[in-house]
Formats: sequence, structure tokens, C-alpha cells
Amino acid sequence: MRAILIKSLNSGVTNTNISIALLVLRVVGGAFMLTHGLGKFEAFFSGEPIQFRDPIGVGASASLALAVFA
Repeated sequence: MRAILIKSLNSGVTNTNISIALLVLRVVGGAFMLTHGLGKFEAFFSGEPIQFRDPIGVGASASLALAVFA
């Protein structure tokens, strides 16, 4: 009886399919984060005066550096 129950719960999804789906999810998520952080990266290395919020009280340039390299 237990073997029949386990067979009926099998969805046909293999470990390879799960691994590929997770890889695609990670690559797409990373691409979205890259586009979000690219402006901060360019602002940090542009040489222009830094105008960035200081939410933790360490200074605008230090806060931008932490945001870029996090």
C-alpha cells in the first residue's frame, strides 16, 4: 500500500529539471540586481561629488561604498 501511495505522489519532475529551473531563476534574479546596482557602481567611480543618502550615519561616500560592494 505504501509503495502505491509513494508512486502516486511522484510528479515526474527530476533533479535535473529542478537544477535547471533553479539556475535560470538565479541568473535572471542576478541580472535584475545587476541592473539595479549598476547606477550606484557608476556613481561611486565617476569622480563627481557623491550625493547618496546616509541611513546608518557613516557618511554618504561610505554608505555608497557599502551599497556598491554589498
